[in-house]
Amino acid sequence: MNLPDPALVRFVTCTPALNGPELTALIRALELLGQQFVRENRCTAFAAESACAGHLVVLAWDGPALSGCSHDKLNRLFAELGARHGVDLLGAPPLVIAVEGTWTCTDRAGLRAAGARITAVADTRCANLGAWRAQGIGPLAQSWLAGLLVRAG
Repeated sequence: MNLPDPALVRFVTCTPALNGPELTALIRALELLGQQFVRENRCTAFAAESACAGHLVVLAWDGPALSGCSHDKLNRLFAELGARHGVDLLGAPPLVIAVEGTWTCTDRAGLRAAGARITAVADTRCANLGAWRAQGIGPLAQSWLAGLLVRAG
């Protein structure tokens, strides 16, 4: 993504993973909606990309926080394309982890079940693109998710 570090981010988890033509269609639709947001002065730049083997879509924009109306437009797009391609983009489990090197979306129970087999995690609580670049994907021990395993014990 060619946006500055302070750009704001939103993360969308995908189940099953979004790859191939479906991913291309989603990214293209997001780019078009982002261009509309720029024309309407909702932001000055907008970008989207896939991460974690298609289980995560990262949206980023330069400028102020997007309005609720903007997020509604994004959600309608996710609902439409998700239904068309058989991918849950609005209700997928919120945690993105790699278990023995294979990315998946899971919930807290799945996180606890995977435990020591987790080889990486995505930090979808990053506030901006700089934080995502610096610490977005890393080892479980360095993530806030590690605390969920400790509390579960």
